Amino acid sequence: MNRRDVIRILVVLVAVFWLTIVVMPRRYAIVDDFNARYYDKAMMSQEFMIRKELKSLSENKLVPEEIRLDSQENLAKNLWASFKAPQAASMLCDIETKREKLNKNYNQKTIDTMLVLAAVYRDLNQLDDSAFWYRKVWHLDLANFPADDGRLMRDETNFAVLDYLRGDIEKDEVNRQQCFKDAIAHIEQAVEIWHKQKSPDTATLANLLYLRYLSYREIGNAPASRQSFGEMKYLNRQLKRAYKLPWK
Repeated sequence: MNRRDVIRILVVLVAVFWLTIVVMPRRYAIVDDFNARYYDKAMMSQEFMIRKELKSLSENKLVPEEIRLDSQENLAKNLWASFKAPQAASMLCDIETKREKLNKNYNQKTIDTMLVLAAVYRDLNQLDDSAFWYRKVWHLDLANFPADDGRLMRDETNFAVLDYLRGDIEKDEVNRQQCFKDAIAHIEQAVEIWHKQKSPDTATLANLLYLRYLSYREIGNAPASRQSFGEMKYLNRQLKRAYKLPWK
């Protein structure tokens, strides 16, 4: 290979590198734009179909109220997924009220509606409203199930997430630290229930340990943070899940 061939190869490599730098971002932008448009169209199509179904159910007086409420909730979830959370929250409040009137006893559909409503308010950053519904579910679960039931582990986890989010936006350092400490307390309760259950769901435990790691890190407890991260990493290896530290 002579000098001229080497120069030609270098020119080709430079050209390829330049095309990669210039063209690829544009290609990624086109793909992202396509995905966004496809998602919006898919959500609009789904909303149209649900509204059509809901109209049909509303016109049929023989259809049980619970079936109509299920369809309304599907519409609310569609609105939530379509970034119309305020509309979704308003609908879900109405649905929850009607479900409670239909069944005064513990009812899983009512619980599910409350949980979705709490999650929507959480997405809206209305954490007090979110806590109201999570707390209502917790009281119902506490009154109807043993203290080591998996539903109470879910409730403790939801409280932990809310406390972590409160800490993340809190300006006062003392209050901020307390939010993360409260989150850790709820996580410990959830982990304790997980161990009492001898649950095979190690993914849930790994997620709890990750939140505990983050919370300890925020209050500056490095040893506890490292321990939680190590335990989470061990479980993720068992689950064949990879995890990289956020700063890497």
